[in-house]
Amino acid sequence: MKKKLNWREFINFWKKYYYDPKNQDKNIYFSHLRKKVFKPEDVICLLKWKLQNTYRFHAKRYEELANKYINQINNFKKNRKIGFNNFLSEVAEKFSKQLPIKIFILHICQPDKFPIIDQHTYRSFIFLTENKIIKGPIPFNVSLDDYQKLKEFIFKIQRKTNINLRDIDRGLMTFGSFLNNPQKYSK
Repeated sequence: MKKKLNWREFINFWKKYYYDPKNQDKNIYFSHLRKKVFKPEDVICLLKWKLQNTYRFHAKRYEELANKYINQINNFKKNRKIGFNNFLSEVAEKFSKQLPIKIFILHICQPDKFPIIDQHTYRSFIFLTENKIIKGPIPFNVSLDDYQKLKEFIFKIQRKTNINLRDIDRGLMTFGSFLNNPQKYSK
């Protein structure tokens, strides 16, 4: 007999293990994300937060793009009627060919509409929906259709639990990290 998962308990359990020793969610992510109007520096700080160690490999390019597209980013942030596909092709795709970075640009503009995707949230999604464990780094040839399925999954959890999207992300990310490396959590 299959027991139904209690999503509230699941997310609350796993988000407790989210590792944020420098309180970067509060000090970087939320402090920049909540601004009504971004400056290029806000976009840069948010990208550094998201990409952490890999940001440095593309720092100059990201800084140029943040400066070049700041007006379009702010327009998409305040105007929910701008087409997703237009913004994606005209701005977000300039930042990266990889879907997680493109989606992150959408996310920082409209965080309640575009949840974050990364290898660990995607690994959680695949396990919880298909009962498959993907080990190691996930090659990001994930399609927009795959993201749409993940997005619907996340919003379904949100509707059932009334937990905010960032906490759902923390829970799924931590669970996905556990699936990839259980020994890391055996302390």
